Amino acid sequence: LILSIYSISTTAQTTYEKQIRDITTELSKKVAESGKKKVAVADFTDTDGSVTKLGKFIAEEFNTYLPEAGQGFEVID
Repeated sequence: LILSIYSISTTAQTTYEKQIRDITTELSKKVAESGKKKVAVADFTDTDGSVTKLGKFIAEEFNTYLPEAGQGFEVID
């Protein structure tokens, strides 16, 4: 049972990470096409405009993966 739960968790994590990488790859191409030299990623908000833990987490993921895309722009805080 524990092995099954671990397997499901690992698969979900792998899928999630692939989706984040796919999104950041696409975003990085669009930023490069725009000619921007610097970009910043703001925390994501919910429908009420409040920053959530998930919104902060996703922004941090983008901050991590966008520079790895290597499209010639800088990600600033």
